[in-house]
Amino acid sequence: MIPCALGVDVGTTHLKLLALTRDEEVLGPVRRPTPELHWHGVVAHDPEAVLAELAGMAHELGRLAPEIQVVGVAVASMAEEGVLLDARGRVLAPAPAWFSPLPSRGLAAFCDAEGASRFYGVSGLRNPRVSSLAHWLGLVEAFPDLFAAADRFLSMDAFVAYRLGGEAALARSQASRTGAWDVLGEHWDPWTLEQVGKTGRFLPPVRPTGARLGSLRPGALPLPSDPRAAVAVGGHDHALGALGVGVTTPGAVLDSMGTAESLLRPVSLSALPDRALDLAVNASAGGTRHVAMVGLPTGRALRLLGEAWGIAHLADLPWAEALARPAPAMTLDFGSVAGEGLPSALERLGLTSAPDPAILAAVVHGMAEVARQRLEALASLDAAPFRVWAIGGAAAIPGHMDLRRRVLGRPVTVAPGSEHVALGAAKAAWAGVDPQVGQLAPA
Repeated sequence: MIPCALGVDVGTTHLKLLALTRDEEVLGPVRRPTPELHWHGVVAHDPEAVLAELAGMAHELGRLAPEIQVVGVAVASMAEEGVLLDARGRVLAPAPAWFSPLPSRGLAAFCDAEGASRFYGVSGLRNPRVSSLAHWLGLVEAFPDLFAAADRFLSMDAFVAYRLGGEAALARSQASRTGAWDVLGEHWDPWTLEQVGKTGRFLPPVRPTGARLGSLRPGALPLPSDPRAAVAVGGHDHALGALGVGVTTPGAVLDSMGTAESLLRPVSLSALPDRALDLAVNASAGGTRHVAMVGLPTGRALRLLGEAWGIAHLADLPWAEALARPAPAMTLDFGSVAGEGLPSALERLGLTSAPDPAILAAVVHGMAEVARQRLEALASLDAAPFRVWAIGGAAAIPGHMDLRRRVLGRPVTVAPGSEHVALGAAKAAWAGVDPQVGQLAPA
């Protein structure tokens, strides 16, 4: 048998699972659609269905690589959305997708009042609408009794790790996206939790990526396992993608292009003169490395274009025609578009049922221009030069990357291989087994 750590990526559209040997040989991966449902008018994920699908994927991985012996596992997932549990650890409701919180009048009032300023001062996040707090406010209004019964909130990765045998805990990279985590004080903020009638018990302890949470529960996955197999902290999918690629020092930036896109640069919080950037903190086990990041709905925007035009594969969008066009006179400012506002924003560009290279160019140029501005902001953190790496579905489309490089005015290297987020999770799992193998310590 070959000792392996498992890396799980619970993505917005797909689940990914792979095994990583001590010598960093990848076995797998296995990939399946993320179970999705519509719940009270919003897109949501069923946590129990995710667990069931993961068990089936583990069985498939065992058929592909019967020599695997599991010595550790860690999980990455999208941020903001999460699972409500009652006092007995039972799931109370589906998890509304990160981009699709339930509507909330309270959120609009919060954003228009001094609450948004207070929120920014605590969390470093500019937009309360893209945070776990937005989800909690929607649930409070729509299902007050259900939310009152919620004893604990776990991000999706933390929920899967908990069910596999780990203690309930959030990675710092996930805590920082709730809106309730004081990123400088490193504690849960009582005032933010008071806005939804909760106390600190509602949110679990915060642990660094790679920390051991416990032992894999016997029979949790249909794979041969070491009795001491570790369940380790994973975290935010983009931060784990940076770990998978090796973007762990200030000399590199990761452009992670999933359903959402984030730009990540490892920095110390002391390097940030103010909170002018949205933050997801701590992709390292040592607790002293942090990652500055900003988000764009890149993958989701392209997918919506494909759906409108009846094009299933994003590589089949009219990239050559878009590349042949001059820079568009009008672009969409994706810096101010999030969640359910995105479809209506695309409609304002004149979206029709026929593929239109001008629309595609306007969308991609708009996202690339925001990315260029954010790269300049990341560059301003210190004078060190950096190389830009790209991963994710949109990074695998040559036409898209050619348009992106044209606007950025700098080289962007597409990282070799695939499933970098799951790979980062597997590295975190190895850290839970043996920190010297996981190589998560700060540089």
